[in-house]
Amino acid sequence: MQCRQCQKEIENIKGSNFCPNCGGTLMDEKFVDFFRKIFSSRRNVILFILAEVLFLSLFVGLFFTYRYQVAKKNEKINQLTEKTEEIKIEWDIKKRVLPMVYFGENKKLVELKVSSQIFGKIRTEVEVPGIIKKEVQEFNITPGSRIYYLEPDISEEGYRALENSHNVDLILKVVSVYENGEEQNIIEAKKEVLFLARGDMIWRDDGIDNSKYIVRMINKDRPEIAELIRKAADHIKEVGGKNEAMVGGLGDEKEQQEQMEAIFTAIKKDFAVRYVLTPVSYDDANIQHVKYPEEVLTTKSGLCIELAALVAAALESLDIRSVLVLTNSHAWAGMETSPRSDKFIFIETTALEKTSAEAVEIGQKNWESIKNNPGYKLIKVSELRADGVNPIKY
Repeated sequence: MQCRQCQKEIENIKGSNFCPNCGGTLMDEKFVDFFRKIFSSRRNVILFILAEVLFLSLFVGLFFTYRYQVAKKNEKINQLTEKTEEIKIEWDIKKRVLPMVYFGENKKLVELKVSSQIFGKIRTEVEVPGIIKKEVQEFNITPGSRIYYLEPDISEEGYRALENSHNVDLILKVVSVYENGEEQNIIEAKKEVLFLARGDMIWRDDGIDNSKYIVRMINKDRPEIAELIRKAADHIKEVGGKNEAMVGGLGDEKEQQEQMEAIFTAIKKDFAVRYVLTPVSYDDANIQHVKYPEEVLTTKSGLCIELAALVAAALESLDIRSVLVLTNSHAWAGMETSPRSDKFIFIETTALEKTSAEAVEIGQKNWESIKNNPGYKLIKVSELRADGVNPIKY
């Protein structure tokens, strides 16, 4: 061992690294000889220096590469943030959905108010689990403010599931789609909305008259309606017809009236349907549950509007121009004698204890008593069909 301070050779002192003479630090001669041999050669010195330079270069390269990647990432985040701020969206939904009416003018489920500073594109995804399947739409946007509406359809499975009203979550996602393929979420949220039952009706809602949408419940193609027509054929002679044929709209005025009377007779005799009196107002915002025509046959009972809709469905299935009359507290059915003639034959569909002729007489008197007074609604099924108000199939 050699003392670094006094340079004297000292025998190896076990357990001590200090010189007994001066107290200086002892050096291992083997260690010193190792470095002495390395640095005694110019070549080794150069290699050592090169290794040091290479190590430092690698360290500096990695450090600046990391800083560059962090800077690029921050720049990208800032760019996306700036782009997102260039497109601002406010959204709202219908708090209550009336399925029977939803397919009409009130179908606008989600309202998006888009304020943009750029030309771009947004993609929307809206879903109501169990009722409305996910629907995806894309909109091209321009600078300025504009309102977009999302109008997804209720699925057949969802409509069948609406036996009762219940609150469900509406899930909305809005994404900005940029030219370079980048996407940025603007909205990803959900709100609760009340879906009423499929048979619920609000006759007047927020100043809107919904009465015409009752024809969405009238589906002439239901098998129950076909069975009613079949049984009605057995009553044609009973109501004054010459034979038992149901000739539908091909018949003259008298034959069409006989078919309407035969339908009424089959309802009360073959299906034993009874009128159930329940006070109803067709002019306020109360929710009324209405049975579908086929449900009237299976449950053997119906309100005035339900019985009227049943007769209207049977007439429509025969291609006879059916009509409904609604007043503040009553409803009944009838038929147009010819297209756009404004001449009708009515039948009081609740008079199931009367003969068909008596029911027609009552229906006509009802019409004469209100036709010159405001406040009633005359619903022509064939005209609404032409306007696209079609049955909801489920």
